[in-house]
Amino acid sequence: MMTTTGKGKVYQTPFLNLKENSGDLYGIHDGPLIKGMSGGPVIGSDGSVVGINAGYYSVTPHDIAAQSGLRGAKRVSIFVPFSIIAREWRMFQAQLNHQKAPVGPAPKTDFCTNLGLSPLKIPAK
Repeated sequence: MMTTTGKGKVYQTPFLNLKENSGDLYGIHDGPLIKGMSGGPVIGSDGSVVGINAGYYSVTPHDIAAQSGLRGAKRVSIFVPFSIIAREWRMFQAQLNHQKAPVGPAPKTDFCTNLGLSPLKIPAK
């Protein structure tokens, strides 16, 4: 079993997965992440869970040059922000209770959409 520890930062540039049509904007952090950590929490400096790890992407100098929001990143780890998790949970609960599920994108309360930033468009691997 491999383990890793360390700290990273959340980047304000959102990630848009071009292989899905949801339009959801995922978060990016540069904390250490290794295979098998998908589904684990992304924990903020205050100890709160800010999202769930979805995967990682190897950053090339071209990626950094093309996306100024990634300046300084040694790696890019993708996570599902809490706002999307909360929306999906509400939809699941509504289905269990045979109610009409909420529709539309997650409320625009996450770090990237409030700032009006353009998403990083890197195809997921």
